[in-house]
Amino acid sequence: AKDRVVRELERAAPTERAELERLAAQTQRELQRAREEQQQCEKTLKSKLAQSEAQIQRFQQQVEERTLVHARNYSFGGAGAGRANCLHRNTRRWGNQHGSGRKCVDCKVSLPP
Repeated sequence: AKDRVVRELERAAPTERAELERLAAQTQRELQRAREEQQQCEKTLKSKLAQSEAQIQRFQQQVEERTLVHARNYSFGGAGAGRANCLHRNTRRWGNQHGSGRKCVDCKVSLPP
């Protein structure tokens, strides 16, 4: 569009030249305004993106903290894998849809509830 206006400006008669120069100046102002609007939109989108990334990172940290707090080891290993003559002082109660009970964490023996 700019090239077309410049070519017409070169070919124009002196009476039309003033009108074409005014049109070219107006086109330049509109182009500059459009560039400024685009830059403003880019700044806004970048700031929103940065906020979203920060929020995602906070959520990830919260999830990690929760999983660290609630993580428990329920893999007791096979029967008889523990020490002989264990007093069963370190026990854990368990329960699910299949039943409930108590196990020694040290020697992995099932104990009465």
